[in-house]
Amino acid sequence: MIPVHKLLLKFLKDRHVHKEEIEIAVQKHPQEPYEYYNFTDIIVDKDNPDTFTFIDEKDNFLKIPYENVRKVLRNEKPVWDKNIEM
Repeated sequence: MIPVHKLLLKFLKDRHVHKEEIEIAVQKHPQEPYEYYNFTDIIVDKDNPDTFTFIDEKDNFLKIPYENVRKVLRNEKPVWDKNIEM
């Protein structure tokens, strides 16, 4: 399975992917609910395979570790799942 940071970089480069269709589901701890981040609100650094940056509604920059990413969804359907090989 492709590492999640490489998948997100691939989406960034692909002009046929509508960025607003992509969501990233993150879970910091197993008992917590998922937090969803819109792809249009993140910065993916090709040189950093450890974290991406989320820009919140107050223009704060938050570093999110890729290890906390559980799913990547496109039009609400999973295209990548940490627990399942797709």
